[in-house]
Amino acid sequence: MDFCPLQQVTVVDEVAPGLTWESDENFLSVIIRNLLQNAVRYSEGDRQIVVAAADPELTITNPTTTGNALVLNQRIMQGRVESGTSGLGLQLASDLAERIGAKLYFRGEPGKSLTAVLSRSRMSG
Repeated sequence: MDFCPLQQVTVVDEVAPGLTWESDENFLSVIIRNLLQNAVRYSEGDRQIVVAAADPELTITNPTTTGNALVLNQRIMQGRVESGTSGLGLQLASDLAERIGAKLYFRGEPGKSLTAVLSRSRMSG
């Protein structure tokens, strides 16, 4: 992995005030950390990554020209891990999401953005 020390990535918090999610905080922490790390790793140049949440979804959106929601969703569904690219961390995040009653999937506009979605019905706030 190439690292560009001049890259400026800003994480914008748009989580609804007072939103709560009853869950295992360690599992949730690992899932969110993995998704944020991937968003930063695959960001291109100076970008804003937006973290938002409103009942029942938490989303992390990364403006990127290379992200492909269809490919990532297929990897999750097939449990396909490709060492050296993406795979293990994503599969672990997906497995942990299932353990807390949530679903991890991706959506996006090809060539514009990629959004990781953690969806669950037991959010309140």
